[in-house]
Order: sequence, then structure tokens, then C-alpha cells
Amino acid sequence: MPHGIKGEFGPGIKSLIITLNHVANVSEPKIHELLENVGVHISRATISRILTKDTEIFHQEKAEIFQEGLKATPYQQIDDTGARINGVNHYTQILCNPYYAAYFTVPNKNRETILDILLCGKEKVYCFNDEAFDLMETFNVSQIWMEKLSSFKTKYSVTKKCVENWIVFSHSKGTKLLRKKFLKPVQLRHIIRVQTYLWLPHF
Repeated sequence: MPHGIKGEFGPGIKSLIITLNHVANVSEPKIHELLENVGVHISRATISRILTKDTEIFHQEKAEIFQEGLKATPYQQIDDTGARINGVNHYTQILCNPYYAAYFTVPNKNRETILDILLCGKEKVYCFNDEAFDLMETFNVSQIWMEKLSSFKTKYSVTKKCVENWIVFSHSKGTKLLRKKFLKPVQLRHIIRVQTYLWLPHF
């Protein structure tokens, strides 16, 4: 089989179907009608499979474009708009600069979600540098917690789980709790607030 041919249809027909559907908003029945009228005998089920199966290559291409776009300029523009998925409210985050635009639909629009998008799926880690402690001081994080965290000050790339366990251990006077659902609300607030100002400088 020639390169790029998989199944009974080549990349030309497949790219036409994908473009008509995703760019021109042509429905699957109308795509089928068009192809039949120009002599391409294809079933509606095959059109559906082309649109919904083997899409990993497109997700990979999007990720690569996004990562290169982030490197292209020292800034990124970002905005969001509401979206509904299966009746549930979500948010579509739009990130762009003069060279690209990328869209991500996510359940939340908090800082942690934005960092997850910017990190392209990589694990969030903590950066205990002067900027992190300056941010915590600016936003009035408890001095007690800043002093407790000062033992990490020269460490970089500390994992989320490591710091969470340390905070819980410190706050519970030696009883190391490993699961968030056992924490008191005040403990959760401490963890979330400290995490917020350590993730940002690392990015």
C-alpha cells in the first residue's frame, strides 16, 4: 500500500472530511451526500469513524504546536468563555500570541487549572525560591507557615505530594495523614494557599 493509505481511503479524502466537518461545520449526512454526488462511494459509518477514531495524532500535533507557541514570545494572551458539556458548566480557555491560538475546555478556571494547561500535562512541582516567599508575604500567608516552610528554601522541584504530607504532618503534631478527605477545613486552606504561591514562580 502507498505511504499514508490506511483502509480503503487515502489522506486526501480523510482530510477533506475532517476539514468539512470541523472547519466548515458541514454535518456528516451532508458530507456523505457531497461525496456520493462526486462519485466517492463511502458509508456514513465510515465518515463517522474517520471523524472520531485514531485522533491521537491530532492531539499530539496540538500539544507540539502549543509548546512551541509558548516558547515563541515572552507573553501569552488568555481569556475564557463558558461552555456546557453533557449539561455541565465548563470553561473554554483560549491561549494565544501572534503565532498560534489554542483552546482547552476544562471544568474549572482557577489558577491551578491554568498552570496545568501551561505545563502541558507535566506534574506540578514546588519552587522554594525568594520569589515564592516574597509572594507569600505579599499575600499575607501566615508568618508561622512561612517559617515552617523555610527549611525547604534552597530546594527546587519538590513534588506536590511531598509538601502536602509535610504540611499535614507538621499541622497534626506528628500524626501523618496521607489523604485530604481526613483534613480539617483549616488544614486544607493552609495547603491550598501555600501551594498557590509556590507553583507560580516555578512556571
